Amino acid sequence: MSSRLLYVTCFGENGGLYLVNPEKDRWILLDRGQFRSIALEGNYLYAAAELPDGMGSRIVVYEVRYFSRVREIMSSATCPHDLFVDGSNLVLVSSDGDLGESVFFIDKKNFETVRIFGFGLNKTHLNSIINLNGQWIATVHRLSVEEDKQANTGRLLNITQCIENNNYTDYEILLDKLWQPHDVTYHDGKIWLTDSVNSSIVSFDLSTGQRNTITVGEHSRFETDGSIEKEYARGLLFYDGMTYCGFSCGRHSKFPGNCFIREFDSKTNLLASITDSPAAEIYAIRPAENIASFLKRSVL
Repeated sequence: MSSRLLYVTCFGENGGLYLVNPEKDRWILLDRGQFRSIALEGNYLYAAAELPDGMGSRIVVYEVRYFSRVREIMSSATCPHDLFVDGSNLVLVSSDGDLGESVFFIDKKNFETVRIFGFGLNKTHLNSIINLNGQWIATVHRLSVEEDKQANTGRLLNITQCIENNNYTDYEILLDKLWQPHDVTYHDGKIWLTDSVNSSIVSFDLSTGQRNTITVGEHSRFETDGSIEKEYARGLLFYDGMTYCGFSCGRHSKFPGNCFIREFDSKTNLLASITDSPAAEIYAIRPAENIASFLKRSVL
């Protein structure tokens, strides 16, 4: 089987957009910046990077067959935690800023923001969202400022009515007792997310309400002199029968810069590989297909 190649966004020291071959532990820097989120559509890649000092973000559009920049879009969205293509729009999640946690709808043709939905007023840390057959499903760290810095206050929400009615109170709680959840996605008939501080991946069946937790990695790699820190799970991809999950250390960790991706079999959960990142934090992982031949040669 040919090597699976990945796009990975990284934040902090050595932040950037990377092309990764996990089988051979090779990381190629494609673009420098504080990249958090990424979306793919056909031969186009959209990557969102945070600007310094709360100045917003930029979305860079690349043509992947030649890996050339097509356009760069400036946005007022800060902390661009999630990005995906939804019909004629790019949907960008801002987890901070003057409007609080917000969802930006950006027209793909003229790259103008057509709507901003404000959710949470800087209290929830909304950071990932999907449109599942017209249902908007999102993850939040908390539902009130009183829950800040408390354990297991994260939720998986259905915020469809919130978006339709333009408020942030008509949500439905689908899952609770999560700790800073990220990466909501849909795969194999279920909703999946990373339960980040709990170093886990969680699946949820909407039809049955069944919840399943997979603890990825039996032992933390962040251990020295008797000190153990949890691995922060963020970045999730199901691709070609494999599951990829990113792990980072805390921002005030004794292990700065130690982040990596675990690759394991989606059916058996058996570990296949670990690849170490040159950057401080991993955010998003996506499949790299139809990439420029010169880039493919450099990483294979």
